[in-house]
Amino acid sequence: MEAAAGCGKTEVIATAVAEYGGRRELILTHTHAGVEAIRSRLRRLNAISSRYHLDTIAGWALRLARSFPARSELPNPHPSKDGEYRAVYESAERLLRMRPYREIVRCSYSGAYVDEYQDCTIEQHRLVLAIKDVLPCRVVGDPLQGIFDFGSNRPVEWGRDVTTAFESLNGPVTPYRWHRQNPDLGQWLMKVRSAFGGGREV
Repeated sequence: MEAAAGCGKTEVIATAVAEYGGRRELILTHTHAGVEAIRSRLRRLNAISSRYHLDTIAGWALRLARSFPARSELPNPHPSKDGEYRAVYESAERLLRMRPYREIVRCSYSGAYVDEYQDCTIEQHRLVLAIKDVLPCRVVGDPLQGIFDFGSNRPVEWGRDVTTAFESLNGPVTPYRWHRQNPDLGQWLMKVRSAFGGGREV
């Protein structure tokens, strides 16, 4: 699902899990701040904590790879650099290509959500595709908000990687973030999205 900044993408995930989730949903995002933002929404919606597992992509992948180090071939159980974390994602993906570990994940979760998908690297994207082969998987994001394309990171390209792998859904279009304090800004941001997306001047 694609939606603009401030339109409630994270709220959609929290509502879906709180009101329509299965026995236990896996919710992944990129930063600890993102984890806390989702957790606060889930609490506000009175979501049952046993019905979801919330984590960063890096944290969840590392926990999985560390649990089966021989099979995952995890080279460093204490990564700190980008290259070391790329190996973590590859190790977790390696496990998800093997039937026993696919069954463990299938028995652990009823579905998966990934927030801020525009910030996924190619390695994270491959890991999510491996999860998608095991569980119903939904991703949300905004290609105009990508912020992790620095250093050696290789971020996903929305049109090439995301829309070809997942069914495209239009997300909410009301800019709630600016609704009370600056509604004109919210409406302007919605109008200029087509210009930004087409590479035109604003």
